Parts: sequence; C-alpha cells; structure tokens
Amino acid sequence: MSGFGENVCIENLTRQLHATVKMVWPTLQSLRYMGSIVQTTKLGYVYDLLFQAGVVKVARRKNGAAHLPGLPRVIAETFAKSMLPVRNWCIVYDMPLDTALVELAQGHGRAVDVFAVDFPSVAENVYGFKDVRKITCHRENLLRRSVEIVWDDEANRYRAQLAGFPDLVGWGTSWSDALMHLERAAKIKRRIIALESLLK
Repeated sequence: MSGFGENVCIENLTRQLHATVKMVWPTLQSLRYMGSIVQTTKLGYVYDLLFQAGVVKVARRKNGAAHLPGLPRVIAETFAKSMLPVRNWCIVYDMPLDTALVELAQGHGRAVDVFAVDFPSVAENVYGFKDVRKITCHRENLLRRSVEIVWDDEANRYRAQLAGFPDLVGWGTSWSDALMHLERAAKIKRRIIALESLLK
C-alpha cells in the first residue's frame, strides 16, 4: 500500500508543516502569533507543534500549571485555560522558571513583557498594558475548491483529489472516508500556506 495509504498524504504534509514551523519560528518568536497563524487559541497545542517540529526539546507537561508557589491566581488560571504549564512556557522563551515567577508576581521584567504578548487581555487587566501587534498572513480557503472522487483500480480504493493541489489526496474505502482524509490534509495544507506567506 506504499503511496496509497490513507495517512501517506497527511504524513507528508505533517512533515512539511513541521519544517515550515521551524523556518518561521525565528521570525515570530511568539506562541500567540504562531497560534493565530495555525488558527488556535490553545497555546498548549502550539507548544506541542513546536515540540514536534524540533523547536523545543522538552515535551509538554500535562499538569502542574496552577500550583506553583508565588504565581498569582489569575495568571495560573490563564495558563491552565491555554493548556500550557508555566514551566513549558518558560522553556519556549528560555526564561528561568524561578525568575519568571518572581517577575509575574511583581509585575515587571521580561516575563511580564512576554506574557503581555501571549495573553494581551489578561495582561491589560493585571498589569495595565498589553501587546497590540498583529500578524497578518495569506489564508487559502481550500474547502471552497472542487473535489473529484474516483475509484482507483491500482490502489483498490477511492481517491479524493482537491482541484489545483496535486499533493492533496485523500484515500479511503468509501467516498466519505476518502473525503474525510482529504479534509484533514487540506487543514494541514492551509496552515502551511499561511506560514509560508510569512517567509515571502
């Protein structure tokens, strides 16, 4: 089934996504900015994406965000809602955890500046200022393109192909199965296109 498996296209696109994330990260240097490009507000997901791409070397911890000594409650709750432990947030920005906790509690320092970028509305309420910069990118609405679904005798399954994108193929044992895999691939491709637009 080499080349015909349901996951081949998705695996190839995922590798391309990770390579693109690695290229774009030095320009963005912000979890929130990266999240806005890949269209998620959960910074924990963005961290996982950075880990999978090899940008950060430590996997995300699944707990421990809300029980660090000295961390203001509203800040702890903000990290918990974003599914990102403070320890991992510090890893992304190469900040010592102890120093970051002190700065977040006292309301000044690099940790507060970075927090204002990643959590602007909370920073405005807690610290009185926020980061107002926005990142713009090109978005391609792939789900509005035509799709062709055909039976492939060689693969012995259906192939769903997105018009204008030969690398977007979904394979399946039924129309719906092939289309589901194509939709998953299209979502990854859309993120790649948005990230690549920042490199131009």
